[in-house]
Amino acid sequence: MYYVYELIDPRNSKVFYVGKGKNKRMYWHINSVKRNSNESKKINLSKFNIINNILLEGYKDVNYKIIFKSENEELCFKKEMDQIKFYGLSNLTNITPGGVGNRISGISWEERHGKEYSLKRKLSLSKRMKGNTITKGVSPWNKGKTGYTINRSDEAKKNSADGIRNSKKHKDVMKSEIVRKKISDGTKKAMDNKEIREKCAYWKGKKQSKEMVEKRNKKVSLALKGVPKSDEHKRKLKEAWKKRKERNNLVRKII
Repeated sequence: MYYVYELIDPRNSKVFYVGKGKNKRMYWHINSVKRNSNESKKINLSKFNIINNILLEGYKDVNYKIIFKSENEELCFKKEMDQIKFYGLSNLTNITPGGVGNRISGISWEERHGKEYSLKRKLSLSKRMKGNTITKGVSPWNKGKTGYTINRSDEAKKNSADGIRNSKKHKDVMKSEIVRKKISDGTKKAMDNKEIREKCAYWKGKKQSKEMVEKRNKKVSLALKGVPKSDEHKRKLKEAWKKRKERNNLVRKII
């Protein structure tokens, strides 16, 4: 999904840049300034200076606004050009009036340079960095310096988390027996800690949100639908229900 976005100055609510991209392209501008990227300075010094001044005045981020979305990249290029024309190129930090002629961003190395080139680059980096112990024990170059930490917005963090959680790679990893065993062993080890165990006991039986309860009940209902229950099963369910009720009453009294 491609989109057209605006970067807005939080100091005066004025749009200072219009761009087109996909994925997390619109966050690239401020992240490159926070990294003090020379590439960003060379591409567009005017935009770099505005974002840098915003950060120096104590703001953590610029304001973002997505004004158009489409699967058709050509439509997004057209909307970008129309929006730049609407504001006037002289009133923005854009270098060109937009369109296909621009430096296309928000795409992967494979898309931009071809899979073969990308693979060669990765192999080259891997070979160069293997066995490199020169920097071992050396403090990072930006340690203790200000203005280099990337303070991402809550939306950016959520997008990153959702992207990882919904990725095929993450789902495949979580299916692995080795990974699941590591998680299980780690949980068991943590539960050996008395303090952690007490915290878990405190939260056990706490009132959950209505949405969580409905979701859980629906899942359990579907799983048990049509499954015959033995007398022993029914007895255990009844005992569990009584214990849960007693625990909930106790927690309510404590609170």
